[in-house]
Amino acid sequence: SPCHCFKHLSFPLDIAIGADQGTFTIPGRPVSVGEEPSVHMTALTPGAFDALRIPLRRGRIFTPFDDSAGAPVVIINEAMARRYWAGADPIGKRVRLAFNSKEMEREIIGIDADTRQRALDAPPEPILYVPHAQAPTGAMAIVLRTANEPRSVLQDFKLAVNQLNPALPLAGVETLDDLAAASVKPRAFILTLLGAFAACALVLAIVGVFAVINQSVLERRGELGVRIALGALPANVVRTVMRQGVVLAAIGVALGGCGAIAVAAMLRGMLVGVRPLDAPTFGSVALIMVATAALASVVPARRASRLDPLESLRAN
Repeated sequence: SPCHCFKHLSFPLDIAIGADQGTFTIPGRPVSVGEEPSVHMTALTPGAFDALRIPLRRGRIFTPFDDSAGAPVVIINEAMARRYWAGADPIGKRVRLAFNSKEMEREIIGIDADTRQRALDAPPEPILYVPHAQAPTGAMAIVLRTANEPRSVLQDFKLAVNQLNPALPLAGVETLDDLAAASVKPRAFILTLLGAFAACALVLAIVGVFAVINQSVLERRGELGVRIALGALPANVVRTVMRQGVVLAAIGVALGGCGAIAVAAMLRGMLVGVRPLDAPTFGSVALIMVATAALASVVPARRASRLDPLESLRAN
């Protein structure tokens, strides 16, 4: 795929993205000096939206005709449209800003979808795009989309850049997956610890249910022995014992679910693309816990089904 360029430090999820914050004004909306609204500004080449799979909502994207000889234009994202043109269509409206050149007015020609520019867990912020040909820069980020594994084409890409200009340095090469992983790394570490503690808790739950059911079988040896003496089938005894384990698990799941719902809001800042009260997740965990309790009850239940009625009665 062809390369597409972003002004330096403007690539999504870049840790230094704040360097591209700038101010702008909207003609007809006077503001005091020093109180101009701030927005993230990015210069890019035509095709960059397609390279990053950022869909266009309304209007048009940049073309090769949006160069220094063309009319000054700009594209904004949905977050900027909502904040500054709520209830109105910003297409055709104008903004005044300075971007690597003298201050000038630019016409809004399109609105693209929101992207998470700073981090995956950060809300979309207003972004303003200008054509790179109208605001050229020396340093830039190059976006390359490939159908193969990204790092498999890295050597060919470096060779191509070297053939264009051997003196052109590459400051760093990263995949979008790398940037996304780095963005959530602190929270991923915390969630990994929580997952490890959850696994330990699950093991303890299995041991606990096994111990409770096993002790219950010992205490009910006389009752179970009478049932077997009266003709209860082993399968019926197994079901009776396992039912006890499942009922205990269901009560625990209900109480734990209430507690989880109460503290779910605390995890909101650690989740990306998942709601704290996610029904499929809660349902899956509940099923796992009940199935775990049933599994832990199997051994005591099978042991109960093999009780000798006479020995059971004598023990009591």
